[in-house]
Amino acid sequence: MNAMHVTNLTPIQNIPNAQPETAAMTAQTNTTKSTNRFDRLTRFTDRAAVVPAVTLGDPTPEASVEVLRAVIRAGADALSLTLPFSDPCAHAPDCAHASVRALEAGADLEQSLRLVRTIRDEYPDLPVMLTLYANQIVVLGLEAFTAAAADAGVDALYIPDLPVGMRELETAFDDAAATEGLALAGLLPPNADAARVGKLVRIVTGAMVAPMPDAASAGAVRAQFRVMETEGVELPVLFDADLSRIENPANAAALGTALVKVLPELVGRRVPVAVAFGVGIAKILEAAPVENRQVTAATLERVETFVGDVARMIRAVRTEAPDGREAARRPRAAAS
Repeated sequence: MNAMHVTNLTPIQNIPNAQPETAAMTAQTNTTKSTNRFDRLTRFTDRAAVVPAVTLGDPTPEASVEVLRAVIRAGADALSLTLPFSDPCAHAPDCAHASVRALEAGADLEQSLRLVRTIRDEYPDLPVMLTLYANQIVVLGLEAFTAAAADAGVDALYIPDLPVGMRELETAFDDAAATEGLALAGLLPPNADAARVGKLVRIVTGAMVAPMPDAASAGAVRAQFRVMETEGVELPVLFDADLSRIENPANAAALGTALVKVLPELVGRRVPVAVAFGVGIAKILEAAPVENRQVTAATLERVETFVGDVARMIRAVRTEAPDGREAARRPRAAAS
């Protein structure tokens, strides 16, 4: 890869610094409730929020905005947008390949934030989380990056290679995010015990990101939820559905079936639940023909259909009681 691909850090120009909107936005009290649009995810009390994950600039920056529009039309409750990076070590292979495609098509930081700004202008109330790596921030500078992200309309940042333990010792990332009214999500490890979960919910803002549990780990996740409920927080848990092990992750029926095996045990509790899924979208775009840096209408329709099918299956998993005491219904997976 050339130097641009290694760093992926074109300096930002002509992006004015955003100013904090209110004092409340700059003063995170670590009641772990977001102070911006990501707060909307706390409203999903009887079903999981649907959060499609898309790599900005995939398969080209020009096509990416149309892909995002298709995803939103399909029923996204929020978006998880990945800033393309040359070494996306925390992403599944299909999503890592999406970063490579975007970089090879000329995606960079400034261009990616313009895409976010376009979506923000068209959908002013849609929560948007930007997933990226620490190198992409520190090379530009914490203050400059968080100001640019806030100005583009980002609500929350998720930095998978920034451990919450590091944030306990050094608050620079949290301080810079809070100054611009950005939430700073954090990883909820599947093996975190009650004491650790109690610490996490006092540091993390916006959302806790967790691997999608399977049947074997669902019990441990429920125990973590009980700790969060005891703490009295309204911090959503955003499950990252890395289902690349499915033979064809672009098959909505296979993806939905895998999700609804576990979701009934988790939704409808006092902890809001969201599900992010991006592997299937990346798989569709991997095979998409590109002409004049655009994808075909058929590809956009396929993306919209896939996201819509998965969204309907996620939304169909509900509980009867708002406190989660009654078992959730298990929906039938839609036909592929």
